[in-house]
Amino acid sequence: MNCGCYVRQGLVYLPTWAKTVDGVYLAQEPLAVVSVRDTPELELAFKEKFLHGNPRIPRPDFRALKPIFETHAGVKSWSSFERGAASWSVTERDGIYEICIGRRCRNGGWEDDHERKVIFPPGTTLDEACRRIVEIIQAEAGAIRPRSIHPGS
Repeated sequence: MNCGCYVRQGLVYLPTWAKTVDGVYLAQEPLAVVSVRDTPELELAFKEKFLHGNPRIPRPDFRALKPIFETHAGVKSWSSFERGAASWSVTERDGIYEICIGRRCRNGGWEDDHERKVIFPPGTTLDEACRRIVEIIQAEAGAIRPRSIHPGS
């Protein structure tokens, strides 16, 4: 399960990530937009995305895709949206949850900053994972005083 989000100007943009027949993940509606400070709503939004999973879709006409982040953020372009945003990848594979902040690539895209990846211990429940995911994102965004970004602490 792939579930990622962007944090921009105090808001978390959490789309539904659909998987094409070619294995490409695309951000789609519904897109949850939640204040980074709203812990209960943010935990619920992540839980709903994990429970919904990654719907399978046919190969789209990429030229016909409508922008979703830009529309919800009220900006005119992807580059305007990305400016000042933070990218997060969140995954679950075989019951193991991971969260990793993104960093900008030289080509202008995003890649995971593997030095800052947090892997949750086996046996972490969905509720625990969502709580820790939100804590980590909030701590990075400066929304709360962090306890520790390491699981189990």
